[in-house]
Amino acid sequence: GELLKTVELPEGTVVNCIESFDGVLVAAGEKYLAVYDGINLIGSEVLGDVAAMAEFQDNLLVAVNTQGGAQLLSFESTEAEPQIIALSLKGSFVDLSASEQSCCGVTDTGEIVWTYDGLSWTVTDFNAVYAGFYPEVELTCAGASPNNSIAVAGRTASGSSVMFTSSGGNVWSERELSRLEGGSPVALEEQVLGLAYDRFADQYICLCSGAALFLV
Repeated sequence: GELLKTVELPEGTVVNCIESFDGVLVAAGEKYLAVYDGINLIGSEVLGDVAAMAEFQDNLLVAVNTQGGAQLLSFESTEAEPQIIALSLKGSFVDLSASEQSCCGVTDTGEIVWTYDGLSWTVTDFNAVYAGFYPEVELTCAGASPNNSIAVAGRTASGSSVMFTSSGGNVWSERELSRLEGGSPVALEEQVLGLAYDRFADQYICLCSGAALFLV
């Protein structure tokens, strides 16, 4: 597409994520958050590194990793003071995703954070709950659909890509990441770096290393 406009951020600024919310663009990263309304760019310092953002039920959720631990902030508007969502996390946020019906995030210690109403949040230590059933995994991304399905993906210690989905957050099932070549299944070699939900085809799109897309 055509590049319509560029906006310069302060020198040295590292941006990890960008989200459209409340009629503006919000960009955030290492100890920095900026709001751009098409004319003015207003930046502010954040007491931590913003790993991910997602809009859920008309609020902007911001996953921040601070020296004191990971925090999840909720903004009703870009001009309002944020509310802190109380979570007890061992790890740091790596991703956050939301749909109209659900929100799901993951940490670097294998925790899955999810909600369906924005009020009651659940934290599941995936590797502890599924020890001996699934191999230990490093979670890299999360996805959410409008039909109550949530998903996470990552890799095992051997480097194999894995993906799990749940319709309620309590039971997680592994999804096969393979394709047919010559009539035989071949495991996905690329790493899954991001998840998006395609509501028209009712499937998840895995954004993988090497600029590959994989449909589940």
